[in-house]
Amino acid sequence: MDKIFGRDKVIERIWKLLSEFSILFTAERRVGKTTVLDELEKIPKEGYLVIYSDLEKIDSPLEFVNDVLNRTTPFISKEDRASGWFFKLWKILEGVQVGGIIKIPEHKEKDWKELLQVAINAICNNTDDIVVFLWDELPYMLQKINEYEVARGLVESSSLQIMDALRALRKEQKGLRMVFTGSIGLHHVLKTLTNETYASESVNDMEKVGLTALDEASAKEMVQFHLDKEGKSNGVKEQLIKNIALQCDYIPFYIEKLIRRLAIHEELVSQTLVDQEIAYILTDASDDWELEHFRARLATYYKGEIIDANENKIQRSAIAKSILNHCAVVSTSQTIDECYQAVKTRYSIDDRDLIIETLNNLVKDHYLQRNVQGDYQFYFSLVQRWWVLSEGLKAPKDNGHA
Repeated sequence: MDKIFGRDKVIERIWKLLSEFSILFTAERRVGKTTVLDELEKIPKEGYLVIYSDLEKIDSPLEFVNDVLNRTTPFISKEDRASGWFFKLWKILEGVQVGGIIKIPEHKEKDWKELLQVAINAICNNTDDIVVFLWDELPYMLQKINEYEVARGLVESSSLQIMDALRALRKEQKGLRMVFTGSIGLHHVLKTLTNETYASESVNDMEKVGLTALDEASAKEMVQFHLDKEGKSNGVKEQLIKNIALQCDYIPFYIEKLIRRLAIHEELVSQTLVDQEIAYILTDASDDWELEHFRARLATYYKGEIIDANENKIQRSAIAKSILNHCAVVSTSQTIDECYQAVKTRYSIDDRDLIIETLNNLVKDHYLQRNVQGDYQFYFSLVQRWWVLSEGLKAPKDNGHA
């Protein structure tokens, strides 16, 4: 297992919460979510049965049931698989084994909810351990299922039924825990499917845990570790290590990527070389750091249209982008009204509440952060720098607002 930096406290907090609650685990891409999930799965706490699954490729409720069964199988004894409770379970579900993979026939699709309940109840009822399902990319699965059903003209959403079924199971089974996480914010998917009230009710029994970038000490430790690993630590002083961590926003993915770039050069690592490589990365067409994702996902996250004062249709994603463009070119945090006025210079919008709602979502999605005064600025300085360059904006300027 790779060395883990600065995640002991959040892992400890997750285990503490799992003794009583299920968890909504929120994290921006590349800050180390997968590392934490791997640690929870591979080094489970005594008394917990931890089952991890990446749901990204699943696009039907029946596939979800199949996944639950197959991910559970490695934890079942050979006797139970052959003739015990697990064997009886998938016989009840009419499952068959093909190459060691359990498959429930497609004609059972309409019964998926009952099958899911039977499967999870059976798993929980046949162990004294607390069963923990780590479901990565659950929001993406819900979105795919919904898009498939909308394309077929189906009215009733299986995605909503899945959320209802999982909530009912959490309530019924005292020894069942679920961890939901993914690269798409669950709040966006649930809002697309229904209203804000339901979106809250479907997960209001779950505790929220947010994963942020590393703290400075852990980021510096990670920089030193990877410089040593690449044989590039010679002559690198404490201040430069600190600067590398800071310029990467303390994000593990960016730290690793930058040091691999530095390792290509025969010359000693210097601040000049670091600046040179970051400048290259921010304008590199191959987008090795996957920064384009921040722009591309706006259309997915901020769906729908609004009608402006002149009866023109405006994409909600365009409003979000307008706010980001404004925040990208100022060097100070911005008030709600400053963001509102910036949008009004481009669009005929008189709805201040729309701007507040959009700002709140931009914070949830880790584009922006809000300080104690209630003002907004980019969450990651690296993303802000990239945004300015990729949008062809003028470099940040000081507008005099503290």
